[in-house]
Amino acid sequence: MEELEPIWDKAPGTLTVRDVYSMAVCLGSELQALADRHGLDSVSGLVPQVVRVLELLESYVESGRERSFPERELLIRAVESMQLGREQRPDPDLEQKLLEAQRKEHDLQNQLSQLTEENQKLLGQLAESKSQEDCAAREERDLMLKLKKVVDTQRDEIRALTHDNCQKNKDTEALQEQLNRFMKMNEDLRHKMSVLQVQLKSSLRTKTDLENVLQEKLKEIEKFSHMSAVPPEIPDKNMNTADITLQNTAEEASSNHPGFTMEYLKQIVLERNELKTNLFLVNEELQYYQRELLADDRIPSLLLCGMKSAIRKQRKKIKAKMLGIVESPISSDDEDNSWTQPADTDCVDSKPPDSKIKSLFGMWYRRPSTDAGTWEIINRKELKLVEKGGTNSEND
Repeated sequence: MEELEPIWDKAPGTLTVRDVYSMAVCLGSELQALADRHGLDSVSGLVPQVVRVLELLESYVESGRERSFPERELLIRAVESMQLGREQRPDPDLEQKLLEAQRKEHDLQNQLSQLTEENQKLLGQLAESKSQEDCAAREERDLMLKLKKVVDTQRDEIRALTHDNCQKNKDTEALQEQLNRFMKMNEDLRHKMSVLQVQLKSSLRTKTDLENVLQEKLKEIEKFSHMSAVPPEIPDKNMNTADITLQNTAEEASSNHPGFTMEYLKQIVLERNELKTNLFLVNEELQYYQRELLADDRIPSLLLCGMKSAIRKQRKKIKAKMLGIVESPISSDDEDNSWTQPADTDCVDSKPPDSKIKSLFGMWYRRPSTDAGTWEIINRKELKLVEKGGTNSEND
């Protein structure tokens, strides 16, 4: 480049075709370097323009040389002729020709300066186009990097969404399995509820039957106790014979009535005790089922209300049947309190709570102060009284 620098510093009139070729070589090497750096596409539009400019410059230099040679010869000849004419005679046309030649030379110099200016403008445009191409390439590179970042972020988001979808599908499958389990449990609970309802109804029926039988037995025992409680009258010595005969006839008439033996009374007492124990067990079972139904949260409230109403109706029927009266509505407070269980009845050995039917016949459930427990029904004193009554009846 140091050897070629004087070429670019030469005056327009001193340029030759060889100088134009050296300029073309220099520009070609620069264009090749640009093509190696940025690709052939960045230089493909610029090469034809540079070649055209160099061709125009070459043609201009050649035409200038062709024109300059005859002009120089003419000038030389004119100068020689002028010198000869001066020596011989003065020629006025020669001065005019010289002035015209100087004018033409000045015009040519002006054209050459214009061409050099145009060449400089073209070189400036070439540099600007190179800088613009560099800016465009840089912008394209930045745009490609931004697009790559956007694509990477979208790819990551798609992966995260697919992972979330897979996790949600697994969760839905697990929830579906759990729902199936709950449905099976619901079916089992409904089956158990139906079984419990049947058992509860059967226990209520047995309870009513046992209470009916117990009431009948209690009535019979009451009659027997009244009959055994009347002591036999002892005849007085001061009594008349008529009174004695009347008393004997009354005793004979009473002896003609059917009597009850001690074994029969013991059997009745044992049956009564068995009925009481059965009634106690049925009450315990009924209370257990009531506690289970009230403690179970999975049983709907509508079913509990229906069961309560059924039990209320059954109790009304039992009460009306035992007392021989018309069914009367029971207050809701008493019915609701019948379902609430006290804390002392959780144990099996504890005393059973008195039912409403027992409260109506409270005189038969009053235990003496010497009561040993719920399973001891008759005291020894009562047995002795019964035995004495039996011996008296046998003696009579």
